[in-house]
Amino acid sequence: MKIRTNVSFNKKYDYDIIIIGGGSAAFSSAIKANELGFTNAIVNDGLPIGGTCVNVGCIPSKYLIRLAEYIDKINHSRYPFLFEEKPKDIKPKFGQIIKQKKEFISYIRKIKYEDIIKNLNKTTLIKGYAKFLDKNTILVNDHQITAKNIIIATGSSPSIPSIKGLENVLYYTNNTLFELEQLPEHLIILGGGYIGLEIAQAYRRFGSEVTLIESLKRVLFNQSEDISNTITQFLEEEGIRIYTSTTISEVLQDGKNIILKGSNLEVSGTHLLIATGRKPNTNQLHLEQINLKTLSSGHIIVNDYLQTNLSNIYAVGDCNQLPAFVYTAAYEGNIAVHNINACCENELQKIQYDSLPWVIFTDPQIAGCGYTEKTLIEKNIDYEKTILPINEIPRYAVSFEKRGFIKLLRNPKNDTFLGAEIIAPDAGELIMPISMAIQYNISVSEFSSNLFPYLTAAEGLKLSSLTFKKDISKLSCCTF
Repeated sequence: MKIRTNVSFNKKYDYDIIIIGGGSAAFSSAIKANELGFTNAIVNDGLPIGGTCVNVGCIPSKYLIRLAEYIDKINHSRYPFLFEEKPKDIKPKFGQIIKQKKEFISYIRKIKYEDIIKNLNKTTLIKGYAKFLDKNTILVNDHQITAKNIIIATGSSPSIPSIKGLENVLYYTNNTLFELEQLPEHLIILGGGYIGLEIAQAYRRFGSEVTLIESLKRVLFNQSEDISNTITQFLEEEGIRIYTSTTISEVLQDGKNIILKGSNLEVSGTHLLIATGRKPNTNQLHLEQINLKTLSSGHIIVNDYLQTNLSNIYAVGDCNQLPAFVYTAAYEGNIAVHNINACCENELQKIQYDSLPWVIFTDPQIAGCGYTEKTLIEKNIDYEKTILPINEIPRYAVSFEKRGFIKLLRNPKNDTFLGAEIIAPDAGELIMPISMAIQYNISVSEFSSNLFPYLTAAEGLKLSSLTFKKDISKLSCCTF
């Protein structure tokens, strides 16, 4: 693809590209725009630059999750007879943990965003909220700025349900919970998606009493049933109380406690976390002014090239209807600018999510790529599956680790992978080989014929793929 440097689409516009937002997608767009020589403006307000991931999402949550895992490994060793007597439970200095978290976030924000933008000489950072006036013009701080192309990268924020009394109590979201320097005595979590489960486990391991409430019949309802049932069992074994098929109808404040009343349940706790999903940050953009099409949820509809129904306006990241991950947001930001630069249809790049890997950072982790078994059943797609408990994988066996399994999904017609679902320690580190096999159409037989180092977790992928044709209990170590 030809790179056009130091050009402007049309001198009548202030910028070649306006980028609305300041997170991963926005910065990816700006970096690509600088590479191609396009003048651009990042318009951002609300969260500091870096967006959700750095400030209130991925980085702070995983920082706390990793610390909680470390504490759990000390307090609950899985090796039998390791100590003459069980160590007393270690209580962390929670306030110090939060202070260190804040320092770490400031450091990451500086080196990955604040310092980066200083070197983007084609980028202007404008603080303010954007409102569309027409398809080439936005209003920011009572000033109009124009561009030939506009990229919307406004991300998402917590979705707050309509519950009687909720507006009268102090509740938290992931935007605010991680600022608390005092550990909640009893944390009630409303919502059984990945955010709710990750936080529930981490705070339980820090020492909070934790109750989790989900309105659907099981947590992680979008995942296959065996995945959600297995992680539910593990979380309950750690002392987390989980209620499913439970709808909360009223929330009350009673002194320092918050009371939740619902179908067949009344529970009281000191802190309430709302983790019932996320909504796109599109309601303040005045999209109706330009007749930009959205779903009823507010997500902006884009095509395979990330264009909206207005061809010069693109939407990337959590604000569109595509999978919402920080790495897909960055990927989309790059592609959007690539397509703006394209001279013709042959140079346009489509998004490609057929092999998309994803991870849920519970312990054990949950990871997948391609189709889930749930989706294959819903779409009536023919498949074969194999499930290998991780205690049959040497790497996990020597660690006395029994929690989880590797599930591989195969197309019986051509021996290719349809997908994978893994629940295991560090499952996120295991999912990429299967994702690559799907991406590059590597057959299951070809995959299993490769050499995998003995006593690695990755060897479990080879053993799992072998089980489509062989009984591995009858094989010696490292055989094919």
